Amino acid sequence: MIAGSRPAAMLGRALLGTAGLVPPALRWRKLAGPWFDNHISTIEVRDRQVSIRVERAVGAEGGRADLAPLAVFKVPHPSDGFMSS
Repeated sequence: MIAGSRPAAMLGRALLGTAGLVPPALRWRKLAGPWFDNHISTIEVRDRQVSIRVERAVGAEGGRADLAPLAVFKVPHPSDGFMSS
């Protein structure tokens, strides 16, 4: 996976500088995956808490489809000190 690699991220940041743009205040990092099947991702925001849930379709009783959790992530709030200036 080239797009999510550290060298690709470094190249992207270098290109930002040459274009006169500033890096975004929010940074992303891969916590799990990649997954290549059909999945549904849900972002839930409640007050100061954000969670991301990734689910996949599974067979259920009676031939119906159901969703099974694949991963759940809690996103820290910026005021909790997870971002450095």
